[in-house]
Amino acid sequence: MTPMRSENPPPATNVAALKAELESAASLLETLAEDLPEDDVSAIMMSVMAKRNRAVLEDVPEPAPSEHLRVTNPDTIAQFVAALADHGVKLPLLETDEDVGTLVDADGKPVLVVDVDRERSDEDVAWIVGMIQGAVNTCGGFKAQRTATTEGSTP
Repeated sequence: MTPMRSENPPPATNVAALKAELESAASLLETLAEDLPEDDVSAIMMSVMAKRNRAVLEDVPEPAPSEHLRVTNPDTIAQFVAALADHGVKLPLLETDEDVGTLVDADGKPVLVVDVDRERSDEDVAWIVGMIQGAVNTCGGFKAQRTATTEGSTP
């Protein structure tokens, strides 16, 4: 099975890439203009273009994070589930009671261990495992559900 590819990056990626390109172009224009006399038409145009790029950057809002993680294309879901199945992983991924950092598949086979060297707190590891579990299961067509967190833990 061939790996899944997205022809278009997610909107947040597009905005970030656009902002980076505008910033880079503005910096380049300013650098080029510095080497020319102030009254040179090219220097004036480069300065104007750099200012326009910076103005656009100020007006472009940061994309809001998606309120709900979801994958809606059935073909993408089927490819994702099939790709995991090709490697012996059956969804949904589940947390284990025995080890806070381990995710197993629906058949109970280990799939992932977070922080094998025990450098993080159990609370951090549980949060990371929950995020990975939610992302993978959601991509596999399962609905992510938010649960209450204990006081002092990371949301």
